[in-house]
Amino acid sequence: MSTTIAFEIDDELAREAQAVYGGMGLTTELAIRLFLQRTVAEGRIPFDPFAPIQGANPMPAPLDPATAPRQPEPAKQTRRSTSKITFEMVERVWRAFSEAHGTPSFDAQRLAEEVSEDTGMSRGSAFIYLVILDNLVAGKPNTRNMKMKDLEYYMGRIQEELGEPSFGNACESLRQSVEYWDKPQFGKFAENVQGYLESIGR
Repeated sequence: MSTTIAFEIDDELAREAQAVYGGMGLTTELAIRLFLQRTVAEGRIPFDPFAPIQGANPMPAPLDPATAPRQPEPAKQTRRSTSKITFEMVERVWRAFSEAHGTPSFDAQRLAEEVSEDTGMSRGSAFIYLVILDNLVAGKPNTRNMKMKDLEYYMGRIQEELGEPSFGNACESLRQSVEYWDKPQFGKFAENVQGYLESIGR
């Protein structure tokens, strides 16, 4: 007997976690199963849930303004990573992809770092978007997803800039991916993709 556990989490957190697990050869489902097994085996959460998260902004202790030391301004400001994906980020991902696709210099990890530095988009999200684009143009199925409006935007760019063969591959990629996306954790994404394909007569 098995139990289905369904819960909602932020889209970007899910995508970034999928990117990490994918790099380890795991699916999110398997990673959660391993977490639960370890919890049961140890009788506790298998890490300190109150330890600071690396890269997160710690909560500073309250300071007395009269005695608090003045902090010098940093010499160089870097763009802070954000989980909210903006059109600027979506467009920058496309530029990075279209310029490097089909060349020996196409490296999704390196390009994701560049996009993150330029726009503040999280590296995990940028990497996932780049991999999805690469699979679309190659006609390969995807096991990750993105915002539907971003997918439609990219499909338009593929058709306009890369031509019918690549657009046909992208449509085939979507058809192959629908079965995988037709799961509770993806919400109505599979349904939306099917609707999109029908709307363009594919």
